[in-house]
Amino acid sequence: MKTLTRHQLAFVSYAPFTDTRIDPSDADSLFKHAELPTCLHDAVARAKKLMGTMDGHELTKRAGDLTQMLGDGQIYTANTITDDAERDYALAQESDCLKAYLEQATHSLPHEQWPSLFGLLALSLAGEIANALWPSEIFLRHETTASSQTMDKLDYDESDETQRRRLLDAAIEAVRAVGFGEGFSAALHEIETKRKNRNRAKNTHIAKEPIFTAYIDWALALGASHPYRYQSHAEEDFLKELEQSQPELHRFVAATTPETMRERLQNHCIKQKIPYPFPKKS
Repeated sequence: MKTLTRHQLAFVSYAPFTDTRIDPSDADSLFKHAELPTCLHDAVARAKKLMGTMDGHELTKRAGDLTQMLGDGQIYTANTITDDAERDYALAQESDCLKAYLEQATHSLPHEQWPSLFGLLALSLAGEIANALWPSEIFLRHETTASSQTMDKLDYDESDETQRRRLLDAAIEAVRAVGFGEGFSAALHEIETKRKNRNRAKNTHIAKEPIFTAYIDWALALGASHPYRYQSHAEEDFLKELEQSQPELHRFVAATTPETMRERLQNHCIKQKIPYPFPKKS
C-alpha cells in the first residue's frame, strides 16, 4: 500500500465536495453531529469557494505538494513550535507555515493559486477531523502504513476533554487558513481592479483626443469677431454641438474635459504662434 503524507491521508475517506456531514446542504443538518465543531461548517463552505470543485485524485495529489510546502515553510516561520508552547502541536501553525513558504521561499507558484492552497489546507484539516470522529476501514489501513509519517494525528474519545479541545483547535485553524486565503484573494482582486481601471483610463484618454482636436478646429474657425465674451460659454456651445453631431464621441466627455480643451487650445496657439481666440481672462 502506498504511503501517504498526513494531508493526503485526510482525503482517504473524506470527500469534501460530496460529504454531507460537514457543510451540509440544508441548515437543519448543521447540528446533526454534536461532536463536530460548528465553525468547521463555515470554514469548509468558504474553502470550497476558494478552490472550486476538485476530484479526489487531484485533491490527493495537491495535498502531497501541500505537505512539502508546509514542511519547507517551517524554515521561514519565526514562531516555530517549542516544547513549552501553549499549543504544542503542528496544526496550530500550519497557516503561518504556508504563508511563510509562499511569501519567502523560492518557488514558481503564481499568486492566483495561493488562495486555493489555503482552501486545500482547511479541507485537509476537516478531513483529519472527519477521520478522527468517523474512521473508515480504508483510513485505518492507510493510517497503519503511514503511522511513521503522521504528525500529531487527531484521535477522538468522547470521554476525553483534551481530545475534544484539539478537534476544536483544528477546526479553528481551518477557519484561520480560510481567512488567509480570502485575504490573498481580496488582494488579487484589488490588484486586478486597479489594472483594469488604469487600462480603462488610458483607453479613455486616447478616445478623448478627437474631442480636443475638434475643439481646436472649432475655436479657431470662429474668427476674431465671434460673440463669446467668456471662453466657458464657447466650450459649453461646442460640447452641445458635439453631443448632437457626434454622440458616440460625446460620451467620453468628463467634468475635466473643458479644462483640458482650454489647455490644448492654448498650447496649440503658442506652438503655432497664432493669436489666442478668446480673452485671456474668461
